[in-house]
Amino acid sequence: MIFPLSRTQKMGYTLSGLLNLARSQLFWKTQSFDGKGASSKQRIMEIAWKKLWAINCPNKMKVVLWRISHNCLPTGTQLQVRSIPTRYGCYFCNRMENVEHCFLHCEYVKEIWKDLKKEYGICLNLKNFSHIRQWVLDWISEASEIHSMIFAVALWHIWDNRNSCRNGEALPHPLRVSGQIKAYIDFILLNNVRSEGVSRREALKSVKKWTPPPEGLMLINVDAA
Repeated sequence: MIFPLSRTQKMGYTLSGLLNLARSQLFWKTQSFDGKGASSKQRIMEIAWKKLWAINCPNKMKVVLWRISHNCLPTGTQLQVRSIPTRYGCYFCNRMENVEHCFLHCEYVKEIWKDLKKEYGICLNLKNFSHIRQWVLDWISEASEIHSMIFAVALWHIWDNRNSCRNGEALPHPLRVSGQIKAYIDFILLNNVRSEGVSRREALKSVKKWTPPPEGLMLINVDAA
């Protein structure tokens, strides 16, 4: 599969991002029936893949989301299957780490999603969860563009903080991680991103303005540095 250099430069994809995109497109070509095109369900899924790559966020975040859906991130279970000698437990809670646990079921991660739900009304819809890929595609298919962006940003930050802990950094409080996510979301919204049907003005409505603390309480800002 060939991507013209000028086009890829305009899209801003890294080499790894292009390889992942190529794999995704190749997957759909090989899934067609007798060369006559994909089934109705496959067409719906292909639309979901395209919606994933159109999310308003950096390409590195889309790549992590793509890798989550294909269960090809180096989680504990994946490393164990490959017989790579390392820690296999969750870096947040020390339970066995598969992709579902890392991003959805870990109690530490649940606190992050709980705070994001409170802030943005985002719901993970895990009631009918059966497979990580199907869940990701269904979620993206039904989500608004703003919620899809929040979803991708949150998953990337969870994985990034997990890797920081793996590299020896202290485990931050889950609300600190959700704070990082909210700050990055505000950064995206405030620095333009205009997606189809969503103007910058409309996007800015999603940014929660600061409100003073209740009477009798004092708010103290602390520099993390």
